[in-house]
Amino acid sequence: MTTSLVFALVVTIFLVGLLSGILGNRYLGQTLEAGLCERSESLAAELAAGLAPDVWNLDSASIAAFLEQRKMNPELGLVRVLTEYGDVLVESRFQVDEDLCLSRRGMTFRKNDIGVVEVGLMRHGIQDVLAVVQMTSGVMLILTTLLASGMVYVVVRRLVQRPLTDLMDGVRQLKDGDYAMAIEPGAALELDALAAEFNAMAEQVLRRTCSLEEEVSKRTELAQALADHQNQLEKLVAVRTASLQDANRNLSCEIEARRHAQAAILSAASDEQQRIGRDLHDSLGQQLTAIQFSCRALQKTLGPTGGAAYKRVTQLSERLKAAIGQLRRVSRGLVRVDMSPAEMVTALDHLCTDVAGTYGIACGLQIAGDPENLGHAAPQVYHIAQEAIQNAVRHAGAKEIRVTLSCSDACCRLAVEDDGRGLGAGPSENGVGLRTMRSRAEMVGGSLRVCERDGGGVEVVCELLPERGRAPVAPSPGESEHDGGGSDG
Repeated sequence: MTTSLVFALVVTIFLVGLLSGILGNRYLGQTLEAGLCERSESLAAELAAGLAPDVWNLDSASIAAFLEQRKMNPELGLVRVLTEYGDVLVESRFQVDEDLCLSRRGMTFRKNDIGVVEVGLMRHGIQDVLAVVQMTSGVMLILTTLLASGMVYVVVRRLVQRPLTDLMDGVRQLKDGDYAMAIEPGAALELDALAAEFNAMAEQVLRRTCSLEEEVSKRTELAQALADHQNQLEKLVAVRTASLQDANRNLSCEIEARRHAQAAILSAASDEQQRIGRDLHDSLGQQLTAIQFSCRALQKTLGPTGGAAYKRVTQLSERLKAAIGQLRRVSRGLVRVDMSPAEMVTALDHLCTDVAGTYGIACGLQIAGDPENLGHAAPQVYHIAQEAIQNAVRHAGAKEIRVTLSCSDACCRLAVEDDGRGLGAGPSENGVGLRTMRSRAEMVGGSLRVCERDGGGVEVVCELLPERGRAPVAPSPGESEHDGGGSDG
């Protein structure tokens, strides 16, 4: 340890001395370089002032004589005189040296720029001085490092190694149980405090060990109690789980019974609506058709010359025609509809076209994905769309209705949007029409929600799983509840 410490200190001293020498040499070099540049500038100014008349007169002999006088300067390596256009007028190279400190000074004569003087002073003098300084610094650094190494070794050995050795001897004696050992005076007076701290530490360790043993015993008892409680809890959970499973089975049976009851109710309503539809078509429809034929016969009898009577009969015939068309639409809506997904899409398209033509509003259908994913749910989806459209027409006063059917492998979604007056103007949440739509959605394992649109109006959304992702559902009646009292307020 002492050797490593001494070595580290010696290396540190050497590196500090080396860095100081490098920085000192660099500073000295910069100082000498600055002085050389200053002398070069001064000489250039002197030559520019002295050569200006001769350059003005283009007296080469006088210029050469003037430069010959400066030849004795040992630092002077180059003097070059150039015209104001950059052409070399006179060039004198006194020493063959490429490392020159160049300075330029312009020449003026009678307030005219007549050229430039370039002066180059050689740097070999600086390099010689730096070489001598570096050699001297290296020798001094080595001597200083050796002297410092000896001093550091003596100091470390006296102040660090000996106290550490005495301290280690004392620790070994304490380890062997010799608590009566004494440290020699002047070696390490802190050993008494260290021994007291060591004894106190041992006592604390003993107390902590006893405390830990008691704590471990208590935690073992708590763990056993917790295990017993967990066993009781597991038994209780098993009993509760069994009862919950029984309740869940009963609830599933009740839900299944409710779905069958809903299907039976819808079937009975469908049968009754079909009977009403057939009666309307067979009795009232035939009677209205007979009356229409009578009106046409009377219309032909009166002829265009019949005056007001002919006009009244013509109007009556047109009204009968419209009533017969309305009766046919009502009877078609009351007849059972069992359809495939493709037929459902066609029926939806006809429904939108019929609503647009009958009520004079915009009603469009948009299909996305494969409707075949609906499977047996197609009739129920059709009747949900039918009921939602009729509610928008009858109660909301809508001017535009958008029907969107999107089917993917993950979900089938029907959305009917209108721009009407909103939920406040439509049927209530407990109305027969909305309850029937929800029942139809639940029968095919779907859900139905009715909400206000941000821009005004109502959106009816039915979402259900595709055919292969649903539990099998018995096909239910495809009756319609509009035009026959299905829509309600």
